[in-house]
Amino acid sequence: MSRTGLSMLRNLAFIAAIALAPAAHAKKAPPPPPRIIATAPPPAPLQPQLIPYRPVPPGGAGADQYIPAMGADGVRQTVVSRMNPLEAVWNFRAAWNVAALNCLDARYDEVLDGYKLLLGNYERRLAAVNRDLDRQYRTEHGGQATRMREAYMTQVYNYFALPPAKDYFCNATLEVARDILLAPPDDIDSFALTNIQRIASSFEQFYRDFEKYQVDAAVWDTQYGPLFQRAPAQPVGATYANATITGAGFENAGRVQLMAPAQGIEGVSPQVIQPMPLLEPSR
Repeated sequence: MSRTGLSMLRNLAFIAAIALAPAAHAKKAPPPPPRIIATAPPPAPLQPQLIPYRPVPPGGAGADQYIPAMGADGVRQTVVSRMNPLEAVWNFRAAWNVAALNCLDARYDEVLDGYKLLLGNYERRLAAVNRDLDRQYRTEHGGQATRMREAYMTQVYNYFALPPAKDYFCNATLEVARDILLAPPDDIDSFALTNIQRIASSFEQFYRDFEKYQVDAAVWDTQYGPLFQRAPAQPVGATYANATITGAGFENAGRVQLMAPAQGIEGVSPQVIQPMPLLEPSR
């Protein structure tokens, strides 16, 4: 090869090297970013489930306490819902007699004081009311008068002696006693007619409170009752015995301790049993 040919070959190689130089020195493309996979946040830890006490009847009444029905006229049908004036005065005396025998706490001392004043100051009028009632019963019932009057008065005394309504009754009678002690009335008939209704209204308040308890207990049963096993041996459907939790998060909670029923307490039904208010969730 001639000298000229060699020179041209060298020039071509030089030009090719220059052309390839930028490609040789170019930076490599960065790798793609790592793939990020979205994940759900961890579940919140289980919290203890707070269960309120099941509502209880007022005054320690049993869950099956009888409540007189309302009449079509909106008046509750009780032994004192329909009284003539003579019966109202005598039933007022009977109610106060029950209060003097049953409202024995020191805070009710004025009840007995007021009853003594009633018997002392109005003895003649009360005796006349009693005679007039005897005549009324003889007119209406003939030879059965004594038996009919005694049966009626037994109902009256039992009505005012209802154990669960005792606090309601004693508080109302205490107010009446304070009034008669402060200002003994000249007309005991008018005083009795007004205040027998005042005393009777305390029983109406008890009945309303019991009806509210029934509503509140039914709401509790709907909301929390499914967590407990009902006691098959208990005659009252709303009571609960020792129970096993079945709700979510309580699979391993085991037996749940319940409050034992009250025993030997007057006016407290042994059928009212409470679940404990705090249950531990499974871990």
